[in-house]
Amino acid sequence: MSKVEELHNTLQSMGAIEVDSPSMVKGEFITYAVTNAENILAIGQGRLGRLKCLMRGSRCNSKHMKMFVVGISNSVHGSNHRYFYIKAESRANSRILEKELHANFGSSFIFECGETDLTSTCKFLWKKVQSNLDGIPSDFEAVMEIVAHDPDALYAVYKLKKYHKLLDRIFDSYYLPPKKSFD
Repeated sequence: MSKVEELHNTLQSMGAIEVDSPSMVKGEFITYAVTNAENILAIGQGRLGRLKCLMRGSRCNSKHMKMFVVGISNSVHGSNHRYFYIKAESRANSRILEKELHANFGSSFIFECGETDLTSTCKFLWKKVQSNLDGIPSDFEAVMEIVAHDPDALYAVYKLKKYHKLLDRIFDSYYLPPKKSFD
């Protein structure tokens, strides 16, 4: 059984719900997981917006490291992301569930490079995308190198209108830009 299948079985045993749209996510506090084929892209916890912002078509409105991993994976692995969440009774309960999932499955697991921390996963995925892109301006490549090392910077880059088309290309139109963008 693959690591992702094990995660799916564990989530099912914990009462997880699989959803395919942000409107389906319910509950104040949740623990969540995002997978794609043989890859565990994200495991986390928090308010329901933490999972919603990782879903296709959401607006890049937060500094959330996992947004980079999930979005760029869409270009690397295709668009067959699966989203799961478990309603938690409290923030403390969602943290306990997340800690248990991390203990068993790590922060992320990308089949081609194994279990890694999120920063290493970001760098690996950026290198995969970068090698398949032609015609990317060198200043943008430098910006994305920074984002791959500090994915929280993705939000700041998305706020610059001049990069919207390039980001759409890199993330295969996964996210919408923030409502307030600058020239």
